[in-house]
Amino acid sequence: MRVSVGVKTDVGRVRDGNEDSYIVLEPLYGIADGMGGHAAGEVASSTAVDALSEGIGRVDPKDPETLATLIKDANRTIFEKATRDDSLHGMGTTCTIVLIDGERGHLAHVGDSRAYMLRGDSLTRLSEDHTLVGRMVKEGQLTEDEASRHPQRNMITRSLGIDPEVRVDLRSFEVRDGDRLMLCSDGLTSMVDEPTIERLLHDTADPQRTADQLVDLANEAGGDDNITVVVLDLHGSGDAPPPPPTDDQGAVATSLTGAVPSGSPPSQQ
Repeated sequence: MRVSVGVKTDVGRVRDGNEDSYIVLEPLYGIADGMGGHAAGEVASSTAVDALSEGIGRVDPKDPETLATLIKDANRTIFEKATRDDSLHGMGTTCTIVLIDGERGHLAHVGDSRAYMLRGDSLTRLSEDHTLVGRMVKEGQLTEDEASRHPQRNMITRSLGIDPEVRVDLRSFEVRDGDRLMLCSDGLTSMVDEPTIERLLHDTADPQRTADQLVDLANEAGGDDNITVVVLDLHGSGDAPPPPPTDDQGAVATSLTGAVPSGSPPSQQ
């Protein structure tokens, strides 16, 4: 399966720095949204992306559990770095990654960054938010609409770096020619509702233009957080797509066969 990529990261209109990082390293794609005082969030997310890049050779595409191990290793690296430096104490990050292996996709996920799939006219959320309100929605205590306006909507219940061990959600799914995947930090989903996201993903053909326009929408709605979007268009055959561009907001996207891209800039949870 060939993959065309569009990537955009932006500090938003409120934050001073960007604590989001991303990885585009075929066949692995992902987002990390850091949190912590001062520059600690940026350290956490960039450490996660670096660990993913360094460990990708240990991933077996036929064994999704190796993706979970990759994230768990990143978690321990972040945790140990924080224990050695008091200024980094309490730093953490989300981590949402997708591995494309032929006609199968594998998702590994911790936190409230999200993964979506657009197939035809239907948008499906592949990830589950590890947040207080996400748990309340799952238990029937809140509706999705109520959760989006809840004062504790940004309270995360699971992230990398806080504890020496972390539980990772895994999901495997079929991918087809024409599918579009999107990974994003909550700087997008906290500002733009899903029907609007679905409409833009459906109506905008070019993946880079799609990523750019989604970030623009989040900023037009207030840009309260850092915003990172990775759009993946899947093709069953044909020439290899062009590499993603370099992003001038602090994230460096490399070619699909190059070394890692680490987006520096984003987010508070």
